[in-house]
Amino acid sequence: MMESVAYGRMDLYHVLTNPVGKIIALYLHPDEINMPMKCVDSMELIAGEGILNNTRYYKVYNKRGKLNKRHVSLIENEIINIHKEKLNHDITLASVRSNVITDGIDLVNFVGKTMYIGTAVIKFTNKRDPCYKMDNIVKGLSKEMSNGKQGVVAEIIISGHINIGDMLYIHRTYPEEVTST
Repeated sequence: MMESVAYGRMDLYHVLTNPVGKIIALYLHPDEINMPMKCVDSMELIAGEGILNNTRYYKVYNKRGKLNKRHVSLIENEIINIHKEKLNHDITLASVRSNVITDGIDLVNFVGKTMYIGTAVIKFTNKRDPCYKMDNIVKGLSKEMSNGKQGVVAEIIISGHINIGDMLYIHRTYPEEVTST
């Protein structure tokens, strides 16, 4: 399927093949540290800045004074279930503190790739670093969330909206001379 989507002055062509995953839950970080994540039905992703209304991580600057490129965190439901079983503990989707929970995709295998998600385009930049808060959920979770079992962080390349139920596609951009077949 060939779809043309206009973004500002660019006209990008996206070839959407079979989806590689699906969004099953979305969460915003709370305004206050150590408070529960807030479940939402949709999010607005702002290119180069982060998730709108995700106050702890929207327009955050790094130590060098540049905007942080860790805009969105994602983890697979399948990985959460593996951790639940291995640690024999009920780990809720919100407790792992990722913005996007997916199903049907091995996220770490796509680090370095650009994905079309909802009407946004994001690039999976790194494996997610599990923080000490994971051991507050259950002792040993931080250790288990290593070696490809922790999800990824992504940079927002093109602004857009994402919703629960949206599919993830590998994003490919072609020159304008490519035509529909």
